[in-house]
Amino acid sequence: MPQIAVRVDDDLKKEATAIFNELGLDMTTAVKLFLKQCVLTRSIPFEVKLDIEDDVKED
Repeated sequence: MPQIAVRVDDDLKKEATAIFNELGLDMTTAVKLFLKQCVLTRSIPFEVKLDIEDDVKED
């Protein structure tokens, strides 16, 4: 089975791992769930958007 290597901040990994552990998941299973949901919905399984107010403030 192919492997995916991802670089993330140490704190992010620790916090995510703690949450996954509480859910009874390991990192591999959590990532597989994310990828399967992407394929199932043909999208990213959460909303990704720019905050319009931030854009206005920068002008």
